[in-house]
Parts: sequence; C-alpha cells; structure tokens
Amino acid sequence: MSDQDSWPMYGPDPANTGSVESAGPKRGIEETWQFSGEEVIATSPTLKDETVYVGEVGEFRDDQSHVYAVDATDGSEKWRYESAENGAPSLAVTDEYTIVAESRESYDNDDSGCITALDRSTGAIHWQFEVDDVVYAAPTVVDGTVFVGSHDNNLYAIDCETGEETWRFRTNSDVATTPAVSQGTVFIGSGRKDGHVYAVDAETGREQWRFKTGEYDDFNSMDEGGVFNAIAVSDGVVYAGAHDERLYALDAESGDERWNFKAEGGIDSSPALDDGTLFFSTWEDNIYAVDAIDGSVRWKVDVPTSQGARPVVADETLYIGAGILRAFDPETGEELWNDKSFRGEARPAIVDGTMYIGSGHLTAFEDP
Repeated sequence: MSDQDSWPMYGPDPANTGSVESAGPKRGIEETWQFSGEEVIATSPTLKDETVYVGEVGEFRDDQSHVYAVDATDGSEKWRYESAENGAPSLAVTDEYTIVAESRESYDNDDSGCITALDRSTGAIHWQFEVDDVVYAAPTVVDGTVFVGSHDNNLYAIDCETGEETWRFRTNSDVATTPAVSQGTVFIGSGRKDGHVYAVDAETGREQWRFKTGEYDDFNSMDEGGVFNAIAVSDGVVYAGAHDERLYALDAESGDERWNFKAEGGIDSSPALDDGTLFFSTWEDNIYAVDAIDGSVRWKVDVPTSQGARPVVADETLYIGAGILRAFDPETGEELWNDKSFRGEARPAIVDGTMYIGSGHLTAFEDP
C-alpha cells in the first residue's frame, strides 16, 4: 500500500499493489474540472506536487500524440510535449523528470518505441533511449533506475539521470507488464509463446528464477497464454494473473508456487492488494476478491465490460472503471454506487479525496 500524497507511477508504488491510504469519493462523483488534449487521453494519470501528468493516443497510426502537465487544482495546462510517436502508456514521475514510454505503430509493421525523460517543470527533453519495438507497459522508477519492458522481448534498466542502459534482460516473447520492484528484484511477465513470470536482479539484470504459466490440463492449448498485466508483490509473495485463467501466488525468493486460483475467464487485469485480499477482473466480466494467504475466494460479482479493468482500493473503497465507474465495499462486494456520466475503461488515480481519470479527456472528480 502506498501512503504518499502523490501517484507517481502506475503501481502507484513500485510493488504495484494498487492500494492507497488516501480517501477517494465516498458518495458518488461530481466533476470539478475537465481537460481535453489534441487526441484521445487514454492513460492512467500520474500526479506529483499538485500537477497531473497524462499521455494520449492518436486515433490513426500517422497521428502524433502529446504528454500534458496539468494543474491539479483547476485543470489548466502547464506544458505539453509533442511526441514523434503515436501513443504512450502511463507515465512515471520523479522529483526531476517525467518518464514517458512512447510507441510508433506503422502501417508497414516497422514498429518502434523509445523512453523519454522530460524535465518535470518545463517538459523539455532531457534524454531519449530507443528500443526496437513498441512499449505498452508503463515504466517503474526505483532508486534512480527506470525499469521498462518492450515488445522487442526485453526488460530494460536505464539510468534515470543519464539515459544510459544499465542492463537488459531478454525473454522469449513481448514484455507488456509494468515491472514490479521489491527487495532488489524486478518481476515481469512475458506474452504469448513464452508465458513466464520472471524474477530478475535489479542491480545486475541476472535471472533469479522463472515460473511457467499455462501448465495445467484444463488450460485450452489453442490459446497461447501469457502474462499481460502488472504483477503485485507483498510480504515476500508475487501475485500474477495469466491468460490461462489462473491467479498465481509465487514465493518471491524461489519462484515456488504457493497456490493458484482458477477463475472464470483469462486475467488481463492487474491485481490490487489491500488488507490481505486480492481484487481482479476477468474476461468473463467478473470481479473477484481472493484471500492473499490461501487463495480462497471471498466474493465474486458480475460486472458488465469489466474484462481487463484494474481495480483500485483507496481508504476501504474499491473502485473500477469498466463501462461506467463503480464503487464497491471491499469486504462484501456490495456495490456502493455507480456513475454513468463516466464512460469507458480507465484506472483512476486518487489523491487527497480527488479522483483523476484519463478516458477521452482528463477529468477530476470529488464527492458531490
């Protein structure tokens, strides 16, 4: 759980727990401001020092996109960065820099990507690091190092100050998971034709262990499987959802399986972890609450269009943007409220009672 008064990365903490102590809206939502970019804002916002940072995705492959810094109090634009690429996932912010993972999807399949560090105050480019394919995973920044995966099958460690490569670790498929970093180890998942969870030494890039998903007999072998969501880590346990319809709990030191939970539908949703319970959604439009110790189900609710949406827990309320925005009691699964003024799938960022959502526009909501 993060106890910060900011939301500096997708996680929003390096371990990707998806849980914060800060309270969010309790009775519903009321819009306080809305910011519109040049293209479609479709990333989870990050926030630091009363500034919201968000990226956008071009509607067509030859569109350019932007990264925006927006005043968290009134929604006014502070600066914008015009990207040569046509899309960016969630950003990461440090005291000095905004870290952007950019992607260019071309019509001739000559896709590319780069990691860009922008001055957090001005939006000026500090450095850029090119990779050989698109980057759909958000970066994680820990102790001066940017960790990010790419569809070129690599996990990269990049010096946050210089932009120089520290090391790279190669898997056998695309890396579309936001890295989790805990106790000196980086945890990622790999995509189709590989389907492993990897543990990599954060300092050296050496593999510590790997775990293969999709090995159970009830897995449909016509689906190539894989891990495509952010992995969560807590108390020496790694939690990873996979396309084989299982949520795995793995020992963080050895990679040994502690338990697995068989869900209905593949899991693209990154799990949120709060007070001993894991929350995640599946392709079959279910949201589950599962005990983090033994994998037993605590509750399950059907939520239309939830699929890959990631729940967020803030001060004893579970939020999920899936078609419409919904709030649940994390203890019981009871729906507390929903709001149809929000449309789309988006993961909110919550700081000091305000919820920020990037879905078409960047919008700030508070209690009505």
